[in-house]
Parts: sequence; structure tokens; C-alpha cells
Amino acid sequence: MEEQQNKLSAWGQFIATVAHSAYKIVWAIVALIIVVTFSRYLYDKNQPDRSNRKTEKSIQKPIPWDEVDASIVSALKGADAKAEKIAKARLISWTAELQKRIDEDFLEWYFSYWQQQWLGLKTIGYWVADSYVVEKVIGEQPSTSEKITEEIQGEFSNRVLRPQITQLQMERIAEEVVSVFVIDLQKNLAPIHERYQIPKTEWDRYLEDLALLTSDVNGNRQIALSLKTLMAVGTVGGTVTAVKVTQMLKPAIAKIGTKMTTKSAAKGAGKAVAKVAGKTGGKVAGKVGGKFLGAIVGVGIIVWDVWDHQHTKKIEKPILRANLADYLTELQQSLLHEPETGIMSIIHGLEANVVGSLRHSTPN
Repeated sequence: MEEQQNKLSAWGQFIATVAHSAYKIVWAIVALIIVVTFSRYLYDKNQPDRSNRKTEKSIQKPIPWDEVDASIVSALKGADAKAEKIAKARLISWTAELQKRIDEDFLEWYFSYWQQQWLGLKTIGYWVADSYVVEKVIGEQPSTSEKITEEIQGEFSNRVLRPQITQLQMERIAEEVVSVFVIDLQKNLAPIHERYQIPKTEWDRYLEDLALLTSDVNGNRQIALSLKTLMAVGTVGGTVTAVKVTQMLKPAIAKIGTKMTTKSAAKGAGKAVAKVAGKTGGKVAGKVGGKFLGAIVGVGIIVWDVWDHQHTKKIEKPILRANLADYLTELQQSLLHEPETGIMSIIHGLEANVVGSLRHSTPN
């Protein structure tokens, strides 16, 4: 009997142990369910509503391409202004050097006593050579005014303008200006697609349609470069892109100042004197070499009567200096804004290509 009771007691303890363990397991499962449910609630709460995303996508405003075009034009204007500022600064420095050579070299040469006497003697010799009697023997000769003007223009060119060196200086300035324009344009374009939240594929296609270079600047070959190519290099490679554009524009840069006329520099001169200066300037340009300035070489001299030596140095020198200073100002403006061969004409050509393609650029 006692053995039977012990068995019953053991089973009771076993059942109690099992029941206690089952109780713990049940509560553990309940706790796990609660934790999982709460975690899923938190996860779902932090996820964007897919239905809302669909709605947002469906009601997303179309890209205002007209405003994007306006932003491109604004970027171009900003880069243009910076480029022109650099060009003006460089030309001001260049003309200051010319003025220094005028003061220290040319004027001193011309107004020296012996040079005045020598020119006087030459004038007599040229007058005799141009006389009817002599020309009957040796053939037609240039007039006295042409010979004297040509000689003084030659000295002015060699002592002040130095065309061959000036050509290199102008090309260097033009290259710097183009580089500044390209790098600044690149910087101005960068934030536009973010401002209007334009998808990358559409932005790339839009830039691909905008031509930075498409014309035949060399007269016999086509050049193509889109704004996409410009932007693809990125900020770090901006200088690389600027160098590339500059290289492509070499033919245009080489034309800087080569088609300038005597019109602006001859403001204060009579028509006959201006005609003589233009005619002789071309000869001087051919002699001294270099493409720069062409027939304008030494044209500043025409605003002063080179054949009148009766006035004293005290009176005549300040007048000539002032006239030559005005000539340099006109020269500076022509080099900057001459429609075909001015430094800024290159920049304006780049801008015109982009603006001209804007009306065809809006993606369908």
C-alpha cells in the first residue's frame, strides 16, 4: 500500500512539473507573439505608404522646361560677365604697358632734336622724288605724306605695338577668357537639375540637345560639343574641359584683332589723312610681321600732323600723347567687342549656339 502511494506521489509531482513547464512555455509563446506583433507595427509605421507614393507620382507636377531654359540663359550671362571682367582687366594691363612704351620710347624718339632734323631732311628728299620731273625718269613714287607716315608708323609699331608679341599676348588672353567662361558656366549649370528635380536621364538628354560648339570656326570643318560633355567631366575636371574647348577654338582665337579697321582710331583725322594711314599701315604690317592688327598698325599717328614741325616740343608733345592715349582706348574696345575678331565675340558665339538650340531642347 505504501508503495502504491509513493507511485501516486511521483506521478503527481511529474504532472505538476509538466504543467508548470507548459505554463511557462505558453507565456513565452504569448510574449514572443506580442514582441513580433509590436515590431511589425513599428516597421509598418516607419514605411512610406505605397498608396501615397503612387498618388504622389501620379500628381507630380511636370518639369517647367521654360524656367529651365531661362536658368540656362542666366547661367550663360553669369559666365559671360565673369569672362568679360577678366578680358577687360587683361586689356587694361596690356594698354598700360603700351602707354609706358609710348612715353619712354616713342615720344622720346620722335621729339629728339636730331630726329626732327632728320625727318625734315627726309621730307625734302621725298618731295623731290615725288616731283613730276624725277618721276618721269624713275617712275611713279609714293607721295611725301605716304613716305613720312609709313616711316613713323613703322617706328610706332616696332617701339610700341610689337605685333608679333602682341599676337601671342592676345591669344593668351583669349584662351584665359574662354577657360574662365567654361569653368564658370559649368559651375552655374550644376545645381539646375536639382533645383527643378529633373531625373538624371531627362537632364542628360536635355543637355545633349544643347550645343556649346557646332559651327565651322575654321571655315572648313564642323565642331560638335554638347553641354552634356561639358558637365560629364565634373567640377574636378573643369580645367580639363576648358582646355579642350580652348583647343577646339584655336582657329577663332588666332583671328583676334586681324580684321580691325582704322575707322575708330581715325576719329579726329581728316578723310585724306585717314586714307593715307590705312594705305601705309598695310605696308608696315607686312614688313613687321605678325597677323595682329593688320592695316591698323600705327594708325594712332594719323590724328596728328606728322609733317608740321614748326610747333615746339612743349606744345606738341602733350597733344600727341593725349591723341595716342585715346587711340589706345579705342584699340582696347575694338579688341574686346569687335563683332568678328574681338575677344568677346568668341564667347558670344558659344552662347549663341546654346541659346539657338534651346527652343528645340525640351524633351517630349
